[in-house]
Amino acid sequence: MPAVRKNVSILRRKIDFLRVVSLGCGVGVNSLAGRLDNVFVFPGVDTKFFGATVESGVLIEMCEGCGKCILNITGGICPIARCSKSLLNGPCGGSKDGKCEISPDVECGWSLIVERMKKLGTLHLLEETVPPRDWPYSHHGGPRRVIHGV
Repeated sequence: MPAVRKNVSILRRKIDFLRVVSLGCGVGVNSLAGRLDNVFVFPGVDTKFFGATVESGVLIEMCEGCGKCILNITGGICPIARCSKSLLNGPCGGSKDGKCEISPDVECGWSLIVERMKKLGTLHLLEETVPPRDWPYSHHGGPRRVIHGV
């Protein structure tokens, strides 16, 4: 946030404006709106999720920002974002040929995880049960607040 404050301060000195279009994510729009008291900040993009481009114009959600990352034991593939049911301890049993039961167009997140871990030689890491999530750290239940240095 110090960078946002500094850049907004520079903008205020150089430009007289009433409206701003932010091409950042929703966090960027919120940050600007919180610092530009008398300026209307328009979102220039719609933040849908944290994703990655898989081909031109196609993005796949990779992370939900849940706050309790387990990528170190799932081969770098997030079961919260990639499994339609956000299961933590393996597939549900409804997948077929690597596709999720909800749609033949959706890859089974756990099939991806298992295949990746086989390639890495780390499949044994899935033998331990992942405990239930502490969901208060997820994005559900209102905005999360992170305090550094506490």
